[in-house]
Amino acid sequence: MLNNFFTAVLLMFALASGCASTGKTSAAPRPTKNAAATVRLQDAQDLEKRGKFLDAGLAYAQLANRANPPEKQDLQFKATEVFLRGSYTQQAEQTLADLDPRGLNISYAERKQLLLAQTELARGKRERALSILDTLVRSATLELTRISAVNAKIQIHIHSNALVEAARDRLILDGLLRDESARRTNQNLIYQNLVDAPESLLVRAKSTTPDPFSGWVELALITKSAQLQPAEAARLMSEWKARYPHHAGAQVVGDRFAARTPERVGVPQHLALLLPQQGNFAKAAEAVRDGFLAAYYSQPRDGFRPTIQIYDSGTNANDISGAYQRALRDGAQVIVGPLDKNAVNVLAQGNRLTVPTLALNYAEQNEAVNNLFQFGLSPEDEAAQTAERAWLDGHGRAAALIPEGAFGERLLVAFRERWLQLGGELVDTQIYSTKDNDISPPIKKLLDIDLSEQRRTLLKTTLGYDIKYAPRRRQDIDFVFVAAMPRHARMIRPQLNFHQANDLPVYSTSHVFSGFVNARTDHDIDNVTFGDMPWVLPKARRDTALNATITQLWPQQVENYMRLYAFGIDAFNLIPNLTALSEQRTLQHPGETGNLYMDDAHRVQRRLQWAEFKNGAPKLLE
Repeated sequence: MLNNFFTAVLLMFALASGCASTGKTSAAPRPTKNAAATVRLQDAQDLEKRGKFLDAGLAYAQLANRANPPEKQDLQFKATEVFLRGSYTQQAEQTLADLDPRGLNISYAERKQLLLAQTELARGKRERALSILDTLVRSATLELTRISAVNAKIQIHIHSNALVEAARDRLILDGLLRDESARRTNQNLIYQNLVDAPESLLVRAKSTTPDPFSGWVELALITKSAQLQPAEAARLMSEWKARYPHHAGAQVVGDRFAARTPERVGVPQHLALLLPQQGNFAKAAEAVRDGFLAAYYSQPRDGFRPTIQIYDSGTNANDISGAYQRALRDGAQVIVGPLDKNAVNVLAQGNRLTVPTLALNYAEQNEAVNNLFQFGLSPEDEAAQTAERAWLDGHGRAAALIPEGAFGERLLVAFRERWLQLGGELVDTQIYSTKDNDISPPIKKLLDIDLSEQRRTLLKTTLGYDIKYAPRRRQDIDFVFVAAMPRHARMIRPQLNFHQANDLPVYSTSHVFSGFVNARTDHDIDNVTFGDMPWVLPKARRDTALNATITQLWPQQVENYMRLYAFGIDAFNLIPNLTALSEQRTLQHPGETGNLYMDDAHRVQRRLQWAEFKNGAPKLLE
């Protein structure tokens, strides 16, 4: 679903076209002086806010029947948009068919075509929707219409995982935008879409003769080669600049691929790795260490091959200060670690870091600290990205099912905060016990099945005899956010199906997937969408040879610590890229834990890959 995006586009279009209209037109419905009409308009708006989209759409349509142009058409547009938000496609089509834009500003006719494209998309007619949008891009009178149509096409492509096509349309958008800041943002997105696309599709998209789009494609291919072959990437970038001397991509990547020497740019030759060798974090630290060293040994001869010295960071958070000073005395130019969050807090609060330090967790404070970079596998970040994914998929009303305890509460807080920021509504939240094998009670509460059963009991008591009964789940939620480990996820999805919610989308974090494909047990999680790192998704991982090597070397540990090996690999590969990522916020490093970028507080963030369980195995969505 792309209804949220289309609604935003159409609202922007309506407001802008209203500014461009004559005095006889208006882009938004205005209350009339009729008291009954004013009340009815308020009723329609209240119904819309409560998520009663069918009733709200009918109310707007009734108001339109009593209004005169152009308010009549404005209300018809509003009714159509509300019907589409509620997936009432037939009502939307009928309302749009009744809308007559003749005699009004051209913006009305073009706005109708935009809505027509949305209705075709809602009917599953993707190609028909794209055809309407293509026509608008080529022949629309208003520049705003063309921009809105291109933006709508881009979102359809992204939702369909057609990232190369999305980038093509962004290049068209580049020629329509007049604001330089908007153009720079769009150019960064062209680059990011292509970097995220599979390499095989990029190779096919590249033209034999240089043209602007091929320039972007070649730049993305160079980026993909840079991680394992930095020297080769520098040579390829030099040749690229010769072929495309005035290409906008040069400004996007800056000097990221320029040939560098350690003396000139400070690439470190002596690293210190600070990890606990005893205590609760020792096993996890061992996997991070082995991934870090595996990345080191996989480097080519002319790659990044510094001296690495490993130190015990201790079992107490305050031990980190002594280990840090020992590393400095031994000549460390960059320090990696610690792993423990409390130890990272000690470093961040000390604020006396004399060399670049890549902490392997996040401090509690969000402010940037000199020489401190932070990288971690944050469950809260995953929950926030899950909210973003559901919003981009067109959902607006969520329910949440979380496990009892601190872990579930952390995920819920992060999900809820981001979901509300986006404009979504969290309708209900239920908590389940991880100690119980029967999770049906909280699921029945979440779906209001228990209320339906109570109504049946009340009727039976009142009437004195039993009645035919078919429980119905609530209809005011678009999807469920489920926080669960694999064992509980395999119980939750079948229970949702059993209680009439088999058509209700379910979104989760990486915790729902063990990291290993097991179709026999995971078929119970079918139709669950989740975000995860490329390393555990076979068709998404960047270095399959390194993955195979680690699995062969540590077969027992891999089962429990698969994602931590990837974390160690990315920690090593980030080091020569820290300066570029901190100076250019739009750059991304294609890592095994996700596409990595850096925020203003020098925290490395991950963009996850998205997948959906089909026949017991994850199927990539992007």
